[in-house]
Amino acid sequence: MIGFIFSSFVTILGYFLVGKIYSSINFNTNKINTFEKLIYGFIIISFISVLINFFFPLNKFINTFFLFILIVIFFLKKNTISKQEIFTLVFISLLTCMFIALDTINRPDGMIYHYPFSKILNEEKIILGISNIHFRFAHSSILQYSSSINNNYLLGDLGLIIPTASIYISILLYILRELYFSLKKKDFSLSKVFLVLVTFYISYKINRYSKIGNDDIGHLISFLIVYKFLNFKSFNINNFKYLSLLSVFAISNKFSLIIFSLFPLIMLINNKKYFNRIIFSLPSFFLVIWFFKNLLVSGCFLYPISQTCLESLSWTNTEVIEQQKISGEAWAKDWPNYIDQKSGMEDYVKNFKWLNTWSNNHLKIVLKNIIPLMFISILIILYNGKNYYKKPINIFDGKISYTILILLLGTIIFFLKFPLYRYGYSYLISIIALITVIFVDNKNKVKMLNISKYTIIFILIALPTKQLLRYYKFFGERPIVPQYTDINLKLKKINIDNNFNYYLNDESQYCWYNKPICTYYEVKNIKVEKFKSYIILSLKEK
Repeated sequence: MIGFIFSSFVTILGYFLVGKIYSSINFNTNKINTFEKLIYGFIIISFISVLINFFFPLNKFINTFFLFILIVIFFLKKNTISKQEIFTLVFISLLTCMFIALDTINRPDGMIYHYPFSKILNEEKIILGISNIHFRFAHSSILQYSSSINNNYLLGDLGLIIPTASIYISILLYILRELYFSLKKKDFSLSKVFLVLVTFYISYKINRYSKIGNDDIGHLISFLIVYKFLNFKSFNINNFKYLSLLSVFAISNKFSLIIFSLFPLIMLINNKKYFNRIIFSLPSFFLVIWFFKNLLVSGCFLYPISQTCLESLSWTNTEVIEQQKISGEAWAKDWPNYIDQKSGMEDYVKNFKWLNTWSNNHLKIVLKNIIPLMFISILIILYNGKNYYKKPINIFDGKISYTILILLLGTIIFFLKFPLYRYGYSYLISIIALITVIFVDNKNKVKMLNISKYTIIFILIALPTKQLLRYYKFFGERPIVPQYTDINLKLKKINIDNNFNYYLNDESQYCWYNKPICTYYEVKNIKVEKFKSYIILSLKEK
């Protein structure tokens, strides 16, 4: 357990150091708190790992060298780090370990492609056309890179499971800090009311390590984008940098969150004089390398959107891309529950043929998740007073109208194209929260202060209780550290040509963090080529 806490502290200290440097270069450091620095650092290190993987595998030697650089930075910066900051980092480390302990990894995606892809990153530098081994490798999240770079000689494989939990805890503590100072300053503007409702949702829905996959971190970041946009007093260059960094990270977690990138775009439109500084900014660079990475692994800038694919590339499998485009939309529209599957997926997704099946099945899951928040929202509106409707917030105010339009657009696209709850719930939750805000009298601070107090108390009771109940239930049954490997898997070693090997599990879809380049279906019609030291998995017919 001590080693677990130490690994968590080293990881979090690295994020803090990078975030501190970034903050000192771009912002007034005194106004950036520890939790924000951790968020900055996590995002930047994640993209650094993507950049490194263009040239090297994220193996233990490379990752340890990167850690060594962070250690050097620590000794150079240690005089600028206060005891309070160290105490905060230790506290976050403890919470991270408590959040992970006696839980499991995200299932089933963690076993199918999260950890298998991390294994590839730890063993190989970028492989052109790796999506031809498994289509899911084409849309792996940046979180797999965040995890992979944390596997080094000091932390070992244990480092893989810490990053996701640490960023979750950092975001949660950042939100609670914002609410605490709102109480202290008696500041309950529109953005703070929005944050109260979002925090309530997080407390009852996003509260288990095993349930947090690629999607949830992206949604949490999206909540922060809306909150910060509403909270900004001006659309200046620093605020744009902050929002664009969050937006790029959200997109690299889940492409369905791309609509949130409209928030920094609006800021750009309102400040055209910043255009050159923005185009050549760090977030823009990160976005470029992410899209370029997508192109190299799949042949598409945005997989599986065929309009973004380059068919001239030898590894671009247009047939599979089109299949996954239709299949992904059909599954998001509840295809498994469709009775007459003989008509095919392409017919199912057309002309709202899917709507009846989706309404009878997945809609219940959507309602189950949002009804508690809707109930609280109604109570807040009623509690706020009988006269709330006489002086509603002006929805034509710039920031409010922009936010409503963006969230409505996101919600509509979510419903029409990918109405699977986990793909787009941040649109739904954000718009419910914002609608509530519109009907709240923002002058009635006393009542909003009371609501905020109750919310914080609920969170501080609900989250620890949830963890304690898990400890009580699984103590002695589960290991403290979640299992991310399975040595009992019967994997077959398959050779293609040029001595290129992959592993096949023909008994289940699970590969875990066992062998590099693992899939559950046999790869066909692929040839292995080399360009200098790079492996290219091309199609034979090309």
